Amino acid sequence: MSETTSKKTEYVKRSRWLREAESLHHKLETMKHVNQDAVPDDPVEFCRLWLRYEPYPYMIPFLRDESHFIANLQARQTGKTYNGMAKILYIALRHPGSTSSSPPRSTTR
Repeated sequence: MSETTSKKTEYVKRSRWLREAESLHHKLETMKHVNQDAVPDDPVEFCRLWLRYEPYPYMIPFLRDESHFIANLQARQTGKTYNGMAKILYIALRHPGSTSSSPPRSTTR
């Protein structure tokens, strides 16, 4: 198997949430030196203006919830991971020096 085919197969095997998380991680890397005052006060506005997507109405309460722990029970493929990573990104930019985590670069089974 050629190296190109191997890379393509590896990409296909990655789960969707990992690709979404990496996309948000890349956006975070490009926004590292952002002025805290430039970040909108509202996480929904942050999603609209900075990440350029419109959160579904049912995700808005989750994005605006400031609780330390949040339980979120939803159906499959409703944007939980993407919105969760957007919320982590928003909190990291609003609170400089805070620690956030992202999934590992590769998963081996």
